[in-house]
Amino acid sequence: MQRESSSRARNYLLLAAWVVFGLCVAHSTYRAWQWDMPFAPRRDFVQLYAGARCALAQQSPYDTKCLEAKYLEGGGLREHLPPWKWELPLYPPSALLFGVPFARMNYATASGIWFWMNLCLLFGGIGLLPLLVELRWRALAVVLAALVVWYPTTTLVLGMGQPAALTLALLFFAVVATMRAWPAAFAVIAFSLAVLLKAQLTLPFLLYLLLTRRYRKIAGLSLLIWVVISLACVGWMHHSPATANWSAELKTNIAKSLATGGSANPEESNPTVPTFTNLQAVTSLFFASARAYNLAAYAFVLPVGLWWLAGVWRSSWSPARDVLAIAGAAALALLPVYSFYYNLPLLALCVPAVAWLLVHRLRWGVAAFVFLTPVAFWNLQLHVQHFVITHPGFAIAGRVGTLLLVREYPIATALSALVLVAALWMCAPRSDEIAPD
Repeated sequence: MQRESSSRARNYLLLAAWVVFGLCVAHSTYRAWQWDMPFAPRRDFVQLYAGARCALAQQSPYDTKCLEAKYLEGGGLREHLPPWKWELPLYPPSALLFGVPFARMNYATASGIWFWMNLCLLFGGIGLLPLLVELRWRALAVVLAALVVWYPTTTLVLGMGQPAALTLALLFFAVVATMRAWPAAFAVIAFSLAVLLKAQLTLPFLLYLLLTRRYRKIAGLSLLIWVVISLACVGWMHHSPATANWSAELKTNIAKSLATGGSANPEESNPTVPTFTNLQAVTSLFFASARAYNLAAYAFVLPVGLWWLAGVWRSSWSPARDVLAIAGAAALALLPVYSFYYNLPLLALCVPAVAWLLVHRLRWGVAAFVFLTPVAFWNLQLHVQHFVITHPGFAIAGRVGTLLLVREYPIATALSALVLVAALWMCAPRSDEIAPD
């Protein structure tokens, strides 16, 4: 009788948690659909849409004049044209494949389908993550996942039409499919699609799978598919004389974006740098040259990354190691290279780890919750940062003030990585505690 009563109470609690999740989904869906920018609606979808139209017409997808022409041909409004200085085409040829199914549609229809597809997949992917937590503690994980859905940056990534939303959704599905031992084909397809779209966000997780014997086949097949399709896309680009020079054009666009004042440059001349999550946004305050501030950023990321690798090797496989290692990889993936805060929903992969730590290692769980979840720190930081930047009477004093009040994203991400990797070392079972994998 007591067991039935406890089970019933747990079911009611889980139902209540899912109601909270549903309310957060409804709120964020409304906010994302109403989200507005002074440029093209779902503006970050323009590059995939127009780029695919250019490539199918055997024209260069890295020429902004071609992108503009194809966008307008598709029914896009001239007054909504993105500022090409900031919207230089930087996606690899493999990413253009995701625009091909929409290329024959008019832009309004294509961007609407893209929005609703990404929204359903992203919220569905976040909703799957609590499956990595024990049933009796799953309500806690569902509430944490709901708060990630509610996080303003989750709304932003959908409202912008950012391809990161689809990448994250695929990653969440792939991780759950892998660790819940669903048919391997599901995980392989999801990982392959994610890495084709945004390799920098996906590769750290495939690295972990390669290091774990039971997941190695999934990772190997995913990487093989990525290489084969990427090479096929390169061949596609070289097929036409008009696109044969694509690699030089892409390198030129990357160089422009990294140059002083460019959208990917972490120096003061770039007004969007407060939204960066990578460490160059911090190190550029102390080092003048790109070489110096890049090396300074890698001087942190490389040792912490090696520490993470050592923690994986030190401990045998267990569900606890899975969630802790994946969480550490999520924080580390945001640090080494150019990354905007629309990638922050990647930290939803920390939800199972935070829930596990709160239940089994309370002090570590509290530390992880305070420092890294997109619940406790990130929401507060977003509002503080907005006030500091927009309030006309607020002055920021010196580098320290800039770090604490404007460039908190990379600092908090770095702290997240340290906390999670330390938790992997201190909390995951060691090889002498569990039979080898």
